[in-house]
Amino acid sequence: MRIKKVFSSNDYQIIRAELQGGDSISEGYVTSFAFVSIIKGRAKVSLKEMEFGISEGGSFLMQEKKSFNLEVVEDLIAYILCTPEATFKGID
Repeated sequence: MRIKKVFSSNDYQIIRAELQGGDSISEGYVTSFAFVSIIKGRAKVSLKEMEFGISEGGSFLMQEKKSFNLEVVEDLIAYILCTPEATFKGID
């Protein structure tokens, strides 16, 4: 798993996440809302109330402090847009 901040300003930051097929995140969360855009690959996201697949060209909104699990099905590249002070649990 590779996580790299590619842009940061007073208003927001953009993070590039690269995960390999078979990688997983268990009980992860972000401390602010975060918009996730999938550039490449596929994964399964599990929230308390639902489960869904994400793939290239897709996007979704991560709720503030809402726990999620992620299973990478196929090598994944995603960009995450969030507040500059946002921190992530489970994504190192």
